[in-house]
Amino acid sequence: MCAIKDPKSGDYTFMFECPMCGRGYRDGQHVYEGRTIGPWQIRICQTCHVMNWDGIVESHQPRLMEHLAKIGVKVDYNESGFIKWPSGYEPPPPTPRQPRHRRMR
Repeated sequence: MCAIKDPKSGDYTFMFECPMCGRGYRDGQHVYEGRTIGPWQIRICQTCHVMNWDGIVESHQPRLMEHLAKIGVKVDYNESGFIKWPSGYEPPPPTPRQPRHRRMR
């Protein structure tokens, strides 16, 4: 984690590294790109949270699995064999895209 000062507003934003994808994301005053998963004692980027709405594939997340094993968390699996999010931390399922309207000429 590191702090970055916005030159325009003077507000500080904090940079975190997502334990799932490894990318950095901002979280702080007026910028909320992350999500705290309390029972797992981690903060992840919003992209990883939303893109894994149906569960987490264990084989794709070795860093997450290592962290959960270290803190002694027993994970639950859904009917598809994916790791379930802790209760109350599930991301919403994606909404179907609205059809684009054609422009009339």
